[in-house]
Amino acid sequence: MLQQGADRVQPILHDELREGHPLATPELLHGTPLARRMHEFTFFAYQANEALHMTAGEHIRRMVIDMAKERLMDDQPVSSVAYDLGFDYPQHMTRLFKKYVGCSPSEYVRKRGK
Repeated sequence: MLQQGADRVQPILHDELREGHPLATPELLHGTPLARRMHEFTFFAYQANEALHMTAGEHIRRMVIDMAKERLMDDQPVSSVAYDLGFDYPQHMTRLFKKYVGCSPSEYVRKRGK
């Protein structure tokens, strides 16, 4: 049951990020289409802890890094990837990328042979 809910909410989060909608607090989203989905996100937060053994925020950060990897391998510049994924500054994405991948986005692309 827990995994089913996470499976339902994860594509919503993924779509919102792909469309360039930064994830924000319910207060900032009041009246937006994403606000209607926040009740599912709250439930997802509980399910993430139970089923995935990580917080919802951690799961989202990992999703963002995976999306960054895909875009970087499609020859998109680091700054474009960062802004497209909702980062205010490319340095913020670089810092998060290093934390999860162990190298900078530029090093990642170089190591992958592009």
